[in-house]
Order: sequence, then structure tokens, then C-alpha cells
Amino acid sequence: PNDLVELFRKRDLENKTYLLTSHSIEYKPKGRWSQKLKRMVIDKEKEKFLPQKHFIRALEVKLWSNNTFCTTKGLGEDTILRGKWSIVGDKRDNLWMQ
Repeated sequence: PNDLVELFRKRDLENKTYLLTSHSIEYKPKGRWSQKLKRMVIDKEKEKFLPQKHFIRALEVKLWSNNTFCTTKGLGEDTILRGKWSIVGDKRDNLWMQ
């Protein structure tokens, strides 16, 4: 009854290429306390520089059998992101990348 059920298995994921998507996080500007108005305010000059669009980026990632990964496309011609990956979680249902 308490058998470990692996939702992800390393042999199913390794030596394959995947597409990951990332999107921008909504920026919430920090205000400053106004002595005159006695409340938090956001400066108008800073407000016009806030990001207006949300960008979605697709990255092509290769997972290697030695638990490392590298991006092959998506960050530009000269940029390659490398790191380690592992399957984590009680049910082994999450992919951790660092």
C-alpha cells in the first residue's frame, strides 16, 4: 500500500530535448511615503518606465543522462544556460533545475 509511485523516471527524461516557456512577472512598483499627503504614493516619472507588455519566451532545453542540462535555443546565439536537474517531490512529480 505504501509503494513509491514515480510519476517521472530519469530514464524517460534523459537525452531528450524539451521546450520550456517562461513569462515576465507582473511588476508592482514600491511607493514612497508622502509627508504632505500622509500616504504611500508612486512617482509619475517612475510610473512611465514600468513594463507594459508581458513577454513569453520559449527555451529549448536538453536533459543529459549525467543530470545536467543546457539550453540549445531561445537565449540568443551566444548565450547557453547550463546547470543540473533532478526529479524531486514525495511522488517524484517535480523537475528541479539549478
